[in-house]
Amino acid sequence: MKTTTILVHPRVIQAITGALRKRKVRREALRDAIASVLLRVLEWQHRRPAPLPTDPERAAALCSVFAARWCVSEIRKRTAKKRDAENCKEELWSPHIEPSPDQALEVQRKLEVVYEVVRSGAIERAAEIALALGEGRTVPEMARNLGLRRNVVKGRLQSLRELCREKLAHLENLAAEPSSTSPPFATSEVGRNVG
Repeated sequence: MKTTTILVHPRVIQAITGALRKRKVRREALRDAIASVLLRVLEWQHRRPAPLPTDPERAAALCSVFAARWCVSEIRKRTAKKRDAENCKEELWSPHIEPSPDQALEVQRKLEVVYEVVRSGAIERAAEIALALGEGRTVPEMARNLGLRRNVVKGRLQSLRELCREKLAHLENLAAEPSSTSPPFATSEVGRNVG
């Protein structure tokens, strides 16, 4: 009998489950968490020359320690991810970053298009949605604040984005077309100073 079969013993699984539930692992995530803990135990056992304990109680104690360590590492990962997201948000929106004149002009043009779309009244409550979007609110927060269902807010937000994209694409097409009335480098004898 291989020593790794002890890991599927009901007492071992019960100990892992208890350790995970004690550390508030959600019931939906429990299966994946148990598999991750068992994988860590197997990796640990593979690196050391001694076999796993054959007694179910000792194996359960060992696996519950691994479950506790797994929970700590998951909390550290979530904390690091949250911290990175906050740092990234601060870097993106910090006031010390000055846009170049071209970028500022592009942003101004996009804001004018959004303002035009909102003022046109094509989308109901577009002003509140655009304002909430500018404040960085999520769709559930917008829905809660506006008293609408999430799918309604998502639909109106999608419509707002599509309408703005269409208008911006139309403006870019107009800017790309050369003017037919006066070429950009036309030479004329009328404007020359003869003297």
